[in-house]
Amino acid sequence: MGMASIRARCWLPVAGLGLLFALVPARLAATGALQIQIVAAAVGAVVAPGGVALLRLGWSRRRHSDVHHLLAALGFFLLCAGVVAMLAGVGLYH
Repeated sequence: MGMASIRARCWLPVAGLGLLFALVPARLAATGALQIQIVAAAVGAVVAPGGVALLRLGWSRRRHSDVHHLLAALGFFLLCAGVVAMLAGVGLYH
């Protein structure tokens, strides 16, 4: 097994989570939600997987340096901000 396939397999859950998050704005658009709701959910769906990727990158090397601690903390913040944005888009709808 090559190094590229190992790296791809490690990031496959992050891509799957991104696709799962993309269902939220797609569902809002399909049900006729307002534009601001779709935008809020779409921003959350983009930010949250980015946060997961940063969290995963920083967490695996968290004992190496403070930069990795910062990456993990920033990733967790972005994950939470993305989920809140998606919930705001859904919450505005109901």
